Amino acid sequence: STIAATLLVNLVPASKLKEFLTLAVFVIAAAFFYLGQIVSENISIEKQKFDIEKVVGNAQSLSDPSPLWFPHRWYTDIIGTSLDSEMSNPAIPSLVFFGLAAALTLISYWIFEKLFLRGWMMSTSIPKQTGHNSYRIAFITRLLFPFQQQFRSLLYKELRLILRDTTQSLQLLLLLMLTMLYLYNFKSLRMISHLDPVTADWWKAILGSSNLVLGGCVTAAIATRFVYPSVSLEGKSWNLLRCTPISIRGLLDKKFLLWFLPLSFLNAVLIASGALAVQLKPSAIILSTIAGFGLTSGIVGLAIGIGAVYAKFDWENPTQISSNLGSLIFMVLTFCLLFVNELLIAPLISISEVEFIRKEIGFIKYNLINACLVFSIFYFNLSAAQKAIKAGEMALSERETNF
Repeated sequence: STIAATLLVNLVPASKLKEFLTLAVFVIAAAFFYLGQIVSENISIEKQKFDIEKVVGNAQSLSDPSPLWFPHRWYTDIIGTSLDSEMSNPAIPSLVFFGLAAALTLISYWIFEKLFLRGWMMSTSIPKQTGHNSYRIAFITRLLFPFQQQFRSLLYKELRLILRDTTQSLQLLLLLMLTMLYLYNFKSLRMISHLDPVTADWWKAILGSSNLVLGGCVTAAIATRFVYPSVSLEGKSWNLLRCTPISIRGLLDKKFLLWFLPLSFLNAVLIASGALAVQLKPSAIILSTIAGFGLTSGIVGLAIGIGAVYAKFDWENPTQISSNLGSLIFMVLTFCLLFVNELLIAPLISISEVEFIRKEIGFIKYNLINACLVFSIFYFNLSAAQKAIKAGEMALSERETNF
């Protein structure tokens, strides 16, 4: 990490770092995609030639969690000899493991010593940005919302805050990359070939319910970094914003709406991808996605409301906003929200995925129960969002009165 970070800030200008990392992610994703296509084509060719040994060997090499060239494989061999006396001598893996660690430490220290000062100077001397990005963002907001001038102005301001702060954009990119890893690992849990049909249905129902909670956790992580600080990010311009013809409640409602739209779309993609990964039935996928919209409304409402209650306008660095007591309270309340949603989502997915339950209750009762559960999910989350936003409005109004 030290080597990569030091070389990166020395080779890439700080003003182009965000674009470079975005391009690198797309290139890496495309490389993995085409590599997977080539491997699958080779396996299919070997199947056509009835070369079963090569097919099995390729499948085992792809599914091996600890290939020979990974350092944790060497560490496993070292530890395994102390537990199993029949294993081979650990001298070679120990030499390779600790030798690589020592070599990387020396190389990273040398690169850091030689290039740190130059990289620091390059990262602090960011050239003045032109207004082309601002014009582009303004054009997009006018195109999306041609009639809602107040909402368009707030959306334009929020987009500028995100794009102007490189750390926020990079953190969002990192969260999306971690989400891809979560979906990839979640896919491996669907191995149900050895289970009977009823048990397999129940197992997929459990995975489907867990998928919504995990998607909610990802949404909550993004909301903690972006939605929760949205009120505090107004900073010293909060008084200027209050001079505009918009009430505190109207401002919070518009912030809720403009953050609900992108996060609900992101959450719907995550939940639908996870549901497809575990091969849920189409009805369960649709109900999961609908329930995800209700869950997102509760998370975004809590983030806006708690962020307004614990608003901090005199910050020196934006990272101070997400590291106060309010952020901790928001995460605790979000976990409580996820727990209650899981109690409602679990029966919703179960009656849609387990075949014999659907046959027992009948078609009419099945649709009626689904409608009641979906209504309960939306009612609970919207009620939690409204109460949180109301608390934020009261806190901001009281702060103005005391001031």
